[in-house]
Amino acid sequence: MRSVDVRSPAFVFGLIVALFFANDIAFLAAVTPAQVYYADYGFKLAAIAGIIAIPALRTAALKREVSLRKPAVIIATVSAAVVGYAVAEAIDQAVDRWTAATVLFRFPHITDPSFRWFDLTAGLALTAVVEELVFRKLFHALFAERFGVVGVVVASSVLFGLIHWSSGVGTMLTSCVIGVVFMMTMQRTGSALAVIVAHYLINFAIFY
Repeated sequence: MRSVDVRSPAFVFGLIVALFFANDIAFLAAVTPAQVYYADYGFKLAAIAGIIAIPALRTAALKREVSLRKPAVIIATVSAAVVGYAVAEAIDQAVDRWTAATVLFRFPHITDPSFRWFDLTAGLALTAVVEELVFRKLFHALFAERFGVVGVVVASSVLFGLIHWSSGVGTMLTSCVIGVVFMMTMQRTGSALAVIVAHYLINFAIFY
């Protein structure tokens, strides 16, 4: 049996992905809305810390991006946001009543106006940055050569869907399809910034 190289970027990447699954366990254990959001921020900041701590992951995450100011990238960003949101709404309407029983968790409403706007800005931005770095940019950097162009789209999108397990089958399916849109957009534009912006816009539209 081969030993596991705990220093390999792929192994550490797996530990970072595990944080997203643990995050949802923390959601289910939370008693107050504040605990839910603090857990969400905390686990995502831990993921960023893990990326920064490992040179290979840090290098891949900080790799120079294609400028967002290019017209083609702007169009791709807006298209990914519009298509992603439309897909989310369509799937939600189509499967919601059939998958409602699988929903274990929903984000609680924030009553404090200041905290609500903090979450809609900094909170959602943190989510978009971390999830796109992990499930698009880093996944592509680590596994594109092994899985191929199509395989990396499918594998990353399935994994992205699975980390939303506590929100039910409908959200998992929605996240998987949006993951396909985002990975294809990143492959086409060469810009993770494009999908980070698209991700933020979709989440803002959903949670506003």
